[in-house]
Amino acid sequence: MEGSAIGNPPFAALALVCRDYIGGFLGGLVQLIETSSAFIVELHVVMLAIVKAHLMLWTKISIASDAQMVVRIINQKLEIPWSLSNKWQICKSFVRMIDFFCTHVYREGNVVVNAMANVKACNRWPLNGG
Repeated sequence: MEGSAIGNPPFAALALVCRDYIGGFLGGLVQLIETSSAFIVELHVVMLAIVKAHLMLWTKISIASDAQMVVRIINQKLEIPWSLSNKWQICKSFVRMIDFFCTHVYREGNVVVNAMANVKACNRWPLNGG
């Protein structure tokens, strides 16, 4: 799974791409969210990926993010902003049940999700889907 966040207050776009173990496309998601910062959006996209994987009953997931701080928070089990702590606790309970990896990828490695998030952020499509 790859994620990206583009934009800043009051709305930002997040994008998620799911791939299989050989890089084949499984699906994608683009969403506008209300947020306080791009950092918060990056955390949202990781949590969304974890929840989607849980709903799909996947037992192995690898998340690639171009947000180094988010990768450090996840891998080093650091604290996250209090506004997301309840949601993060739920995600951590899912992660404990599966093989989970979170790695950093340079922004150039997230071209597809960055493009998806840019289109959504620039066009400001409705929050309810669209």
